[in-house]
Amino acid sequence: MRSPRSLLVSLLTACLLAAAPAGCGLFGEPKADVDNPVHFTDDGFAFDHPGNWETQVEREDIDEVTLTTVYVQSKYGNAMVIVQQFTPAVPLNYDQLAADFMLGIEEGTPDIASVEELDGGDRPVIHRELLGAEREGRKVRYAPSVLGESVAHTVEIYFVELEARTLVIYTQVPDEDRGKAERGFDLVLDSLVET
Repeated sequence: MRSPRSLLVSLLTACLLAAAPAGCGLFGEPKADVDNPVHFTDDGFAFDHPGNWETQVEREDIDEVTLTTVYVQSKYGNAMVIVQQFTPAVPLNYDQLAADFMLGIEEGTPDIASVEELDGGDRPVIHRELLGAEREGRKVRYAPSVLGESVAHTVEIYFVELEARTLVIYTQVPDEDRGKAERGFDLVLDSLVET
């Protein structure tokens, strides 16, 4: 049986690697449509997202823990938010989770591509208000390279440990498109509530 941590890393790796090569600037990121938000609700949480982003939900039971993963991504670009809910709550080692995330990206990269962690592997502590309290996170920067084209990406990972559930929230976009996606990330994160 797979552990929640190994499942988390494999799901994120698949999702982010699918989006990373498209970040080469061929398509560009459309500006997040925050003026026409769409409301999303699931068992335990809800949020709003830009009107030109879409959601996909996956659910898996692992050793009496239900992992719900919601992918919120730009329909025509590369921006994405991933909200993972572990029910019941599970303990997290934030630094280990960030390291496992990067290891998953490196191990999951296809043979035709490569990936390099940026900033010397430094994963600085970041903070953001989520669900009414300041939450800790980590910033991870990496650059996938496909056919000689390298594009820097920044992933912000936030951790929300609640009594009945644990949430791990990721935002990711190529750095060159962050200005077009940032308001979309803010919409999702600022509107996140427990239900």
